[in-house]
Amino acid sequence: MKHISLVPALLAIGVTATAHAATPPLYDDFSGIEFDRTKWSEAEAWRDVENGKAKLGRWIYGSTASDSGVTLESWNLSVVDGGAPKVFAATLKVTEIVPNDGCAFNSAPSRPRARIIAAYFNILPGGPLPGDRTGDVLGIAQAVRASNSADAPGVFRVQGLVAECTAADCNSAAVLYSADLGTVNVGVPTTLQIAWDKKNNLFRFTRDKTTVVETPYTEADGTPPSLPFANLSLRNEAANCQSGPRVKSGLAAEFDNVRLAP
Repeated sequence: MKHISLVPALLAIGVTATAHAATPPLYDDFSGIEFDRTKWSEAEAWRDVENGKAKLGRWIYGSTASDSGVTLESWNLSVVDGGAPKVFAATLKVTEIVPNDGCAFNSAPSRPRARIIAAYFNILPGGPLPGDRTGDVLGIAQAVRASNSADAPGVFRVQGLVAECTAADCNSAAVLYSADLGTVNVGVPTTLQIAWDKKNNLFRFTRDKTTVVETPYTEADGTPPSLPFANLSLRNEAANCQSGPRVKSGLAAEFDNVRLAP
């Protein structure tokens, strides 16, 4: 029986295919100063220490699947022992805000913010369920700017908030109490402090040691939170936009002189 070798024929086919392969079209040569939002689903993010400051930066894109709601994301630096601090303070400075787009077809604004945030107790009837943060009560001191703000460009609102997680992952929360602490400009540092006065059932928010607002609460505070934590944090909300350009939202901030009293 005569044996026929197929190896030369296969090699010939391979050589021919390689010789005629077209160069794929260029997708991105990264010639811009940032990622192209029409080509990549992720944006930039960083956490580092430079010149004695903790620096966090993050921007995100809204979904293009609808003209309602927002896309949410937090970018955090977490305290190792994240138990509820009686006092939590830090100096923060927003150093950069990206073009904070809104969507003309969506009433929900984009809202980037820099903040300190901690979980204090849980108010879910019967206590929290394992792995479910619903009912966790948070204390937040933040600088925030909405894309539909009437303030001058570069002006952030400074707020103290007491909020309750309304989802298992706490990506949605309801504000229970709020405190207005004025405004701050991009590039200007401000020192924010959250003090939990459990004995008197209140949170005390302080800005730059002069502006103090107390927010009493009536909820029972005897149950620990499902997930104790204390974070330096950026929180971005980018408006979803199907009928217009894809929305981008985010900021960069520096944190310094973090103080904790357990």
